[in-house]
Amino acid sequence: MRDSVESIRKFKVNMFVISCDGLEKSKNFSAELGMPFPVLSDDDRVAAKMFGVDRAFGLSKRHTFFFGPEGKLRA
Repeated sequence: MRDSVESIRKFKVNMFVISCDGLEKSKNFSAELGMPFPVLSDDDRVAAKMFGVDRAFGLSKRHTFFFGPEGKLRA
């Protein structure tokens, strides 16, 4: 996804990653990989549950969502 940022931005969607790891681990992950978009922390799994990607044993499914400039889910 990191390598596709410019192609994806042409569709005028907002791009970010939500990690189920804690804030510090998410910040380190972002810095380590040089992410060109925000990496957010969801260690209480609220967003994972809301978007239906939460699984048993504290895991979550990797999933991609696209939000338009108006904040609405596009895909």
